[in-house]
Amino acid sequence: TIGIRGILNSIAIQLNLEGGYFKWQLLEKVKHFIEKNAHDFNKTTLLIIDEAQLLTTKTLEELRLFTNFKIDSQTPLNLILSGQSDFHKTIHLNSMKALYQRINFRYHLTGLDSSEARSYITHHLTVAGRTDELFSDDVISEIFQQAKGVPRVMNNLCYDCLMEIYQQNKNLVDMPTLEKVLLK
Repeated sequence: TIGIRGILNSIAIQLNLEGGYFKWQLLEKVKHFIEKNAHDFNKTTLLIIDEAQLLTTKTLEELRLFTNFKIDSQTPLNLILSGQSDFHKTIHLNSMKALYQRINFRYHLTGLDSSEARSYITHHLTVAGRTDELFSDDVISEIFQQAKGVPRVMNNLCYDCLMEIYQQNKNLVDMPTLEKVLLK
């Protein structure tokens, strides 16, 4: 996992600032840029961190502290944290109460429903140039069930099934193929 120093270094690089080794140096450089952006251009800096579920609670707390500065009662930095379901559990920990209270907007994506999953798989196959039936209906239903409608999990299962039929020199993903993939 990446710590606050790594995040600050990454921010500095993205802002074309000279990186550094010490956390306090990086913090000062980045804060100075954000303050200058707010003062000189009346702009709020937006920091987006994806895969936030990989951050430790210590790093999340340091991020909260980092974003906890104001200029003339205005907040010059907005933070968007995006993560998988595990992140939802993390920010609900008692130790994350201060961070949770500062969240102004929350959104949770749910998995696809059965018909959306079928359309999702069909669309991806069409984009890949396949218009024939590559997955049987019962396989698509089972992939949906196994993945609980989560697109990334469906992608992985479909990919593994396609690799399996390629190795077997078959043209259709059937239930025995899916069952073999699920056992791996």
